[in-house]
Amino acid sequence: MAAFVLVHGGCHGPDCWNGVAARLRARGHSVDAVALPGHGHGVPRAGLAEGIAATVEAVEAAGEPVILVGHSLGGLSISGAAEQAPGAIRRLVYLTALLPVDGESGADFSRFEDFRGSEGSFLYDGGEWAGVRPERAHDLFYADCAPDVARRAVAALCPTDTDYLTTPVALGAAFAGVAKTYIVCLKDAAIGVGAQRAMIAAHPNIDVVEIDSGHSPFLSMPDDLADVLEMLAGARRRYAEVRAELDAPVDRIWPEIARFDGVERWIAGVDACRIEGQGIGAVRTLTLGERTVRERLVDLDASRYEIAYDILEPHGLPAADVRGYIRLTALPGGGTQIAWSSEARDFRTSPDVLGQRIEAFYAASIEGLKTLLAR
Repeated sequence: MAAFVLVHGGCHGPDCWNGVAARLRARGHSVDAVALPGHGHGVPRAGLAEGIAATVEAVEAAGEPVILVGHSLGGLSISGAAEQAPGAIRRLVYLTALLPVDGESGADFSRFEDFRGSEGSFLYDGGEWAGVRPERAHDLFYADCAPDVARRAVAALCPTDTDYLTTPVALGAAFAGVAKTYIVCLKDAAIGVGAQRAMIAAHPNIDVVEIDSGHSPFLSMPDDLADVLEMLAGARRRYAEVRAELDAPVDRIWPEIARFDGVERWIAGVDACRIEGQGIGAVRTLTLGERTVRERLVDLDASRYEIAYDILEPHGLPAADVRGYIRLTALPGGGTQIAWSSEARDFRTSPDVLGQRIEAFYAASIEGLKTLLAR
C-alpha cells in the first residue's frame, strides 16, 4: 500500500480531493490532503513559502516516502517541497499543474497562448488576493462535471493570496532527482493541452499519462483518477476484461480451465503447451508461432471457480507484474459466465491501448473455448 499527499490548486481547498481520497483509502492506501495557507475566506495572508512549508510538513509526517500530487497552482508547492525534502517523496505527480523550472513564478506561465486560467480571475484588496468570477468558473474548471457537482464546486471557491502567483520557486539538483509524472488533461479549458505539453518539454525525464478530462478530474472522473494514481504508486491496475456467456454448465467448463495445460485446444494462437510442476507454482510454456510465453499458476480455487496466473518476464508486454484471472460463474438455466481479466503495473504505454489488444485475444480465445465445448 502507498502513502499519498494531495495538494489543491488556487482558489480551492483540500475538500476538493474528498472523492479521490475516499477511493484511495478504501483500497488500503493512506491519504493526506494538505490545506495550503493563504487560501480561504478571512484567513491571514500567506504565500508560496508557507505553502511549500505546509507541504513539506505533510510529506515528512507520513512516515514513508509519498506520492505527492499537485493540481494546477499546487504544482509550485509540490516542486518547492521536492527541493527541500526529496527523500520524503517517491514521486511527484502534476495533475494538469504548473511545472516550473528554477526561478519561475505562477505569473510566468501566462506566456502560453492556451493558458487561460486567469481569464475569469480578479484581484482585490490592493492586489493582495485573487478570486474567480463564478460566471466563468464553470466553463474553465468544471465543464465536464455533473451539474450538481459543478454548482457545489463553484460555491466552494475561495480567495488565494497573490504571493502564490508572484513568488519565484527555487529549484535545483534535489528537485531534478525526484521521479515525476505529468497527468495531461485533454479537455482542460484553463490550462490547455499546448501549455501542458510545453511545460513537459522543459523536463526531459518525466513520465506522461493522458486522461480524457477537463481541469478538475477529481470531481468529474474520481474513479479513473484514483486508478491512475494507484497505478503510479506501483499497485496493479486492471486494464483488460472480457465477459461472455457459455452454453454449458460450470462443472463442464471448469476442468478445462483448472488443468492449466492442454490450452492449445482453445486459447487463440497457441500451437503447443508444456507444463512444469503441479498445482500452485506450476509453470506452463505456451508456443505461439515463433514466440513463447511462460505463465506461473498462483491461485486455483475450485470453490470460486477462479484461476490466477502471472506472466513471467521477459514477455514483451509494455507493463510489469502482469497477472491474469479467469473466473466462472454458474448462471440460472445451466449456462456459465466466464470473466477473463488482466492486471499490471508500471505501464509503458496507455493501459487502454494495451487493454484493447489483450481483450481481442481473450475474446478470440473464448470463441475457441465455445468451439471446444460444442464438440
